[in-house]
Amino acid sequence: MYQEKCKLQQEKDLLEKKNKELEDRIVEKENQISELQKKINSVELNSLECPLGWQRFMLSCYQLSTETNTWTYAKQNCESKGARLMILNDETEQRPFIGGVVKIWIGLYGQTENNTSFWYLKGVDGRLLKYG
Repeated sequence: MYQEKCKLQQEKDLLEKKNKELEDRIVEKENQISELQKKINSVELNSLECPLGWQRFMLSCYQLSTETNTWTYAKQNCESKGARLMILNDETEQRPFIGGVVKIWIGLYGQTENNTSFWYLKGVDGRLLKYG
């Protein structure tokens, strides 16, 4: 009985050691993945070229038109160029475009809910939003 208990304890210790080694390898591989992802992002960021007359900001290209027109025209014009109206996902994306005297169309459209102050908005990317 004692020998069996010692043998089981040795097996347990060996398994715990192997488990620790595997956990260390997982952490090492996760760190390698993270470093490779950083390199990929850097290459993508540095290789993005925007068409002539477009501005690059972060990982996207933007074209600000000097024309005054309707939202529908702006949407169709973007689509004819393989683009879409801009969707502002966060404050960082807004900085270069919001403020001052620039007037822009963004990629949202919607309607109000009857007798309420709620707007139901849909993005040109298909997202649904409720605002109010």
